[in-house]
Amino acid sequence: MTEATRLLVVAEEPPAPLGERLSSEGSVDRRSPTEIAERFDPLIEADAIVVTDGSARDALSDAHPPVPIVGYGVDADEVVGTRVDDLDVLPHVIRGAALNASAAAGTAPVPAVDDGDSRSRLERLHEGTAELVGASDEEAVYASVARIARDLLGYDFCYIGIVEDGEFVPAVPGHAWQERFDVEFGVLGETYRTGEPRIIDDVGDVDEADPRWTEMRSVLSVPFGDRGVFQAASDEPSAFDDRDLELLRLLLSYAENTLARIESEAELRASRRRVTDLHEGVTELTGLRSADAVFEKTVEIAQRVLDLDRSSTLRAEDGYLHAAALSEGAKPGDVRDRMPIDDSSLAGITVLTGESRLVADVTADEDAAPAKPEYRSGLSVPMGEHGVFQAVSIERDAFDERDLELAELLASHAAETLTRIEAHERLRRERDRFSALFENVPDAAVAYE
Repeated sequence: MTEATRLLVVAEEPPAPLGERLSSEGSVDRRSPTEIAERFDPLIEADAIVVTDGSARDALSDAHPPVPIVGYGVDADEVVGTRVDDLDVLPHVIRGAALNASAAAGTAPVPAVDDGDSRSRLERLHEGTAELVGASDEEAVYASVARIARDLLGYDFCYIGIVEDGEFVPAVPGHAWQERFDVEFGVLGETYRTGEPRIIDDVGDVDEADPRWTEMRSVLSVPFGDRGVFQAASDEPSAFDDRDLELLRLLLSYAENTLARIESEAELRASRRRVTDLHEGVTELTGLRSADAVFEKTVEIAQRVLDLDRSSTLRAEDGYLHAAALSEGAKPGDVRDRMPIDDSSLAGITVLTGESRLVADVTADEDAAPAKPEYRSGLSVPMGEHGVFQAVSIERDAFDERDLELAELLASHAAETLTRIEAHERLRRERDRFSALFENVPDAAVAYE
């Protein structure tokens, strides 16, 4: 931002780093949500408003301010830029939001720099981002970034390297050079490792620079979030400056937020699909006629539908928990064969309390006593009074609240089936007992009319 950029931060108490970051780059005013709710001045002198919490957003919902709202760490109702969590990206998004708003209003935009050509490129950048923010998959995002960088910003030689399995993999087929590089390679690796952009005026003066083509003289290297690195190159020395860096950071901020949106939508679809598949899977429990079959089917559904590859069920009987079923591929010792139902184990505590537990790190949970030392996280879910369902992983934080909810849903259906089977067993035993009683009653000894 420039000194001409005026900001209004609406928050009860904005985070200290936020205030410091914005104050160092522009003119900042602050109001509380209460002040805004009581009286909002439509003539407020600000190019953009930053909100940091839901109350601030709600206070502005009825005010309809004439300037864009940008949410830092919170969704905004009228976001011209996007939701932002990165302090370094925030100023660029604010500037872009102010530019879009002023362009829509037919007023002169707040210039990022004094150079007319840079203003023109900035305008072209914002015009091109509609395609980018509307992308529906990762490939489309990367292709859009490459097209905007080449056609609108004028960077003819670009490389988008996404880190996969310790390598930079080109994200856009046919765009500039297509090599793979080790994650430690040259300036690419340094940019990715440090998270700091770099402008190289002459590659001949930088030891770690290893140009891919002999005409390369200068390079602009910018981190692409934690995904990889974007590089632009030129056959002229000193071809890039801070204005180029600012434009690329703004472009990549749009791309990162679009990718985050795509990932969130994919996670939501996957979650819905898991719930649907789980509901279909638990119908398989209804036709079972034995407790052993229920314990085995529960583990099978957990593995097939919930992707819980290391899971088990334990049956509660005579004050002990007995291993009932293990997931396919399990080895001896993955689960203890027998343990008392007391507070000496997480499984025992689960039965006693009837409460589920999500263990993100077994080393930080005093109740966790895994059967194997390599286990790092797990789930423990009660199956009513019948036993426990558990899943484990060799990785920390392998499970989240959604995994726990789905496991609880599965365990509750299994518990209902076990209760039904036990009730049928009791009825059958009663019927057999009465049948045996009547069979052993002798013929009547007295008859009368």
